[in-house]
Amino acid sequence: MDRHALLILVAILPLPSAAVQASDTPLTFNDPAPQRYELTARASRIDPRTRPHPEIGFAFEKNGKPADVEKASVDTRVKPEGKLVIWLMGYSAPLFERLNGYGLHAIQVHYANGWFDKMSKLAPPTDDQFLGNIRLEAATGKDFSKAVDIPQPDGMMERAVQLVKWLAKENPPGRWDYFLTDDRQGLRWERVIMAGASHGSTTAARFAKYQRVDRVVMFCGPRDQYETWQGLPSATPANRFFAFSHVLDGGWTGHH
Repeated sequence: MDRHALLILVAILPLPSAAVQASDTPLTFNDPAPQRYELTARASRIDPRTRPHPEIGFAFEKNGKPADVEKASVDTRVKPEGKLVIWLMGYSAPLFERLNGYGLHAIQVHYANGWFDKMSKLAPPTDDQFLGNIRLEAATGKDFSKAVDIPQPDGMMERAVQLVKWLAKENPPGRWDYFLTDDRQGLRWERVIMAGASHGSTTAARFAKYQRVDRVVMFCGPRDQYETWQGLPSATPANRFFAFSHVLDGGWTGHH
């Protein structure tokens, strides 16, 4: 079993204190041919508003191959949990298969996250939220940092919304519409599990401080260990953050 998937299983189990919202109608499938669906699409074709940002490593093609590929999967043979996992790292087929086996929908989005390699060592000594603000801008597409200029269509939030809207049209049996707001212009974030590894786990955590989500699952992170945003007020309750790390974890060989 993929170790990330095993730990996500632990982290997604209902919390004893978790309240069930009266408006949460349980999700059910009505698929005449139940199966596991895997879907792939290019972000630039789903939403023509999105643009490459080579200055921060956000490209649509690399070495002549598409770089803005997004992935999604769901298994209608499995009783659905009514939760959508947004994975903020490279796509892993075994991980997504295991997530679907738990009754979870899963997507991996292409958003402006390439800034880290270029800017992670540029933090001014006097700015203890430099990286966190860039992460928040990359996640939301809103102006939180003077170091980057990432518009809404290229942020993680809008990329996820547009992908789920596309999935709702392309894969009706998968019931992706369950995660869209009534006006279909946003996601029901209370039904979203943010997850990632290393760089992705840190952005998932920073985003969840800003936007309340169902929970956050973090592997070999979160990082930004020299910053202070972790102590900011959090929209997502503290008991909804699950972090897994280890001194032998190759994803983060620094001090634990």
